[in-house]
Amino acid sequence: MADDSSISGQSPDAKNVSEVAVGPQHAAAAGTETSARSKKRKKRKFPSPASPQIKRADSADAGSTGAASAEDQLVDRTKQQIRTLVNEIAQLAKSDCTVDDFYQGFLTRTTGALASEAGAIWIRSATDQPLRPHYHINLKNTVLANDPKAQRQHAELLKKVADAGDPEIIAPHSQGLKDNQAGNPTDKLLILGPLIVNNETIGLVEILQRPGAGPTTQRGYLRFLMQMCDIASDFLTNEKIRSFASQQTMWSKFEQYIKSVHNGLDTKQTAYVIANEGRRVIDCDRVSVVLKKGRRCKVESVSGLDSIERRADQIKRLSSLAKTTIKGSAPVWYDGDDSQLPPQIEAKLQKYVDQSHSKMVAIVPLYRQQRDANENDNNVGKRSSKRAKPVGALIVEQLKDARVTPDFRKRVDVVAEHAQTAITNSLEHNDILFLPLWKSLGKLSSALRGGRLVKTLAAVSTICAAVAFLCLFPYSFSVGAKGKLIPQQQHQVYAQVDGVVEELFISDLGDTKVEQGDVLARLSSNDLAVVIENLTNSIEEVRARLKTSEALRTQDALDAYQQTTLQIDIEQARQEIIGLSNELELRRREKENLNIIAPISGVVTNWQAHQNLIRRPVERGQNLMTIIENDATWMLELELPERRIGHMIEASKAAFQNSEAAHVTFSLVSHPGAEFEGQMTSVDHQIDVHSDEGNTCLIRVSFENDAIDRDLLRVGTRVNAKIHCGQRSVGYVMFHEAIEAIHSSYLLWF
Repeated sequence: MADDSSISGQSPDAKNVSEVAVGPQHAAAAGTETSARSKKRKKRKFPSPASPQIKRADSADAGSTGAASAEDQLVDRTKQQIRTLVNEIAQLAKSDCTVDDFYQGFLTRTTGALASEAGAIWIRSATDQPLRPHYHINLKNTVLANDPKAQRQHAELLKKVADAGDPEIIAPHSQGLKDNQAGNPTDKLLILGPLIVNNETIGLVEILQRPGAGPTTQRGYLRFLMQMCDIASDFLTNEKIRSFASQQTMWSKFEQYIKSVHNGLDTKQTAYVIANEGRRVIDCDRVSVVLKKGRRCKVESVSGLDSIERRADQIKRLSSLAKTTIKGSAPVWYDGDDSQLPPQIEAKLQKYVDQSHSKMVAIVPLYRQQRDANENDNNVGKRSSKRAKPVGALIVEQLKDARVTPDFRKRVDVVAEHAQTAITNSLEHNDILFLPLWKSLGKLSSALRGGRLVKTLAAVSTICAAVAFLCLFPYSFSVGAKGKLIPQQQHQVYAQVDGVVEELFISDLGDTKVEQGDVLARLSSNDLAVVIENLTNSIEEVRARLKTSEALRTQDALDAYQQTTLQIDIEQARQEIIGLSNELELRRREKENLNIIAPISGVVTNWQAHQNLIRRPVERGQNLMTIIENDATWMLELELPERRIGHMIEASKAAFQNSEAAHVTFSLVSHPGAEFEGQMTSVDHQIDVHSDEGNTCLIRVSFENDAIDRDLLRVGTRVNAKIHCGQRSVGYVMFHEAIEAIHSSYLLWF
């Protein structure tokens, strides 16, 4: 886009346009041919505006040839080239190009079709605003480039034509009769065509043509330019419609954002709405909200994230960057160039960008808006424009595009302005002392107004009656425990020696009845057999040595020393024989223990004993099987959780004062439809971890065995039991777990 100061410069697309030379008669004929534009032609690739396709034709040479056929061919070729440029302008108007690209292509092709030396497109933003050059070609070669007086005359001329809204042809060096300031100061023929959108002239297309053409040719110029201006006006009208549609969409987003951000007064929820809805309005990659709390800055929300990992390095760097920017009190816009930033912000910004890989970062501080103390009651709702205490910052990021357009900045400012107001409101709301109490009182007062008083009193009466019932009405209180059935008389059969189970004399299905002294199993031990054999051989060797020593001792030829030596050998041999014999006896007894004997009469309860024991090595002390005495007494072994021991002790003391045992009711998991009764007989004094219940205390409970079918009395049957602890209020019975949790977890700290 060109302005007043750029008229003297060369437009990059104006090169070689002055080389286009089409005779005036050809241009006039072209004006009559432009109405033949066909919309059915195929789209073609537009030639570069800097290299027009019109071939140069020297009119002087054409006139000097005098050959009618050559001139006709030149005219036809020129018409065809002009039609081509017109079609290209029409196709350009139908494309989705920007306004700047359209102006560039439009003016280049129009000046090329008219073989003009220069041209310009003048646009004004409003009716009362002056026209400014939006795009031009070769104006630097005219008097308008450096002559201020000529520029003023030319500007007045453009204003008059634009106000009139009619196309004009202005002769060279012409001035208006009534106003000497308006006129054509150039030596070119000015052809002016208005650009009209919605019956309003928004600009002019100016063509600087060589003078000397006849009236018919000039009218052809004007007619051709007007047809081109109609095409440009259609394009600008469509572009304005598209702009209105885009603005409508944007305002819809703004409206949704404003409704959402001012919908609540919760600070955290407001920050999440600002980040997520603000990202849609700004149309960026990421929006973050940082709130200032004391001397610290905390990242409260990031668009697209439900939760924030505050220990992440990127979040820490973002908090540090926002804190430093808030101290500076000025927004920071980074688009890859940080040369203008303060050193403190630059260092932290580079650290964050290295971590986040953002191409563009905008940090806008947010301030708490305060009311003016001097404002009157009529303006009490208005905020003071003076900036006050900072409350946080809005961080906008682009990950791929670093461009910062004016429209982008405007959207960021609007989002930041409403974010600032919403956060200020939420903070002021949450700063109210005892806010939950005032809310509750407000709800209560509203409930007592009007015809709702009777309903409120009825509801309060119902609640009071329910509370009184829960607190005053007694009910049986009991604590639960889980456990299992165990027989009171049972014996574990252990292996007495190491060995291998060779034989089993019990059934593989369990419930084998045995008598005391019956052989249950037979073990074998090769090591033990080897030891016995070695001991036997050693005894025989020592006896042979003893016999030899005794025979030598009976000889008379021995002196006293030899007699003494033989006597010592004999005594040592006898002692050695005694020690080996004792050891042999012990080993033989161990051999006898290879036979597993039933210690009592009863029933062997092991299931699939052959599969678990036969041909398997066992060690001394290993449990091989369990025998339950015939007609054994069964009892319960309960695991009472540690938190319920206090209730059990109170129940035991109350039962002891009445010379009774604490009452227990239970049911078998294998027979849940029936409930049985028992009495607590003993309590373990040690608390330990016995199962998944955690720390528990073991309790033994006796019961009438005849009350349960004997087939249900099996070792390890699970039991659900209740230990009765007297009478308590209904409320305590229902909510004692919650009451105890509150006592143990919270009241301990007070």
